[in-house]
Amino acid sequence: MKKIETSELLKRIAICLLCIAIMVSIALLFAYMHTMLLSKGYELAAHYISEAMPAVLLTVFFFITWFIYDQVFSKMKEVELPIEIELANSDNKTTFADVIIDASLKQELQFTCCNQMTEEVRKMLRSQRINLQKDYILCGPPGNGKTLIARAIAGESNMNFISISGPELIGVYIGHGAHAVRELFKVARKHSPCIVFIDEIDAVAQKRSTANNSAYHCRESLTQLLTEIDGFKSRKDIIVIGATNLIDEIDPALIRPGRLGQVVNIPNPSTEMRQKILELYTKNIKTDERLNLKDIAEETGGYSGAKLEQLVNEAKKCAVLRRQCMVVNKEDFNYAFHKLNLRQGRGKMTSVSVHSQTEKSSLLT
Repeated sequence: MKKIETSELLKRIAICLLCIAIMVSIALLFAYMHTMLLSKGYELAAHYISEAMPAVLLTVFFFITWFIYDQVFSKMKEVELPIEIELANSDNKTTFADVIIDASLKQELQFTCCNQMTEEVRKMLRSQRINLQKDYILCGPPGNGKTLIARAIAGESNMNFISISGPELIGVYIGHGAHAVRELFKVARKHSPCIVFIDEIDAVAQKRSTANNSAYHCRESLTQLLTEIDGFKSRKDIIVIGATNLIDEIDPALIRPGRLGQVVNIPNPSTEMRQKILELYTKNIKTDERLNLKDIAEETGGYSGAKLEQLVNEAKKCAVLRRQCMVVNKEDFNYAFHKLNLRQGRGKMTSVSVHSQTEKSSLLT
């Protein structure tokens, strides 16, 4: 099953129009035959033709209607969800050792999501009847590594990781969203224990009072999502994690206790964290011995990890294209810094504290 492209949909509509044209042609043919037979005096044959014409047209209409439904409407549901699945036994799975993250947040996630605690702590939790919230919404601006955190949770928990984005769940057809949500959780049941990660979950979980053209479409998807989450609340082998940078747009029903009731704000990086991120992105390139990454970290307040990576890439390009040199120096960073500010504007920016320390995870979402 593949996602229907616009060209394919237009092709199917053209086929349907051709079928309608065929039905009209058959009707005109019967009318012509009836008129011709009458003109030649074959009244009995013309009578049979006129009697048979409604039944034939009704039969043709039935098959054409079925064909139109099959080609246009039922096929719309034949969409292969672009789900990414990372198995727990993967050799390149991500853990918290691969992530730069605030220590307190790391400890909280290890306790609640990863169940990494001493037996004494478990006994105390049971004695106090404390149920830890395992389902989360990670909120923060784009480029702060929310997907990377979710992958690290899956890696630490030794669980399969299933991910999809909210817009891909919604789709473009009426009713597709609810169908896609059901399919997503079917996959989750098949691969449990697992973590279901929905990026840009605000696309699926918009406030139901929102007045826009897609409100009804989103309402169906949200209702199905709530139903699926409630169906998993008594199970311990599936964790649902959402990510958004528009937490105010999410329907309160989704973030109430018992559902995704724990909203985790990814804190902005300190100067020290920005320095670590810069060290991560420059560890495999040659830099001038006089280059001080701490100074650059202090000058890039408000930068996200994704933008810091972009800064390093621009500095490397500057060294090669402007100076024909393989060694990156402070001048290259100054040029890159100026270029980014001209391109994007230098305003107050929210940044991040979560970044992979492995080369494979250098691109953040």
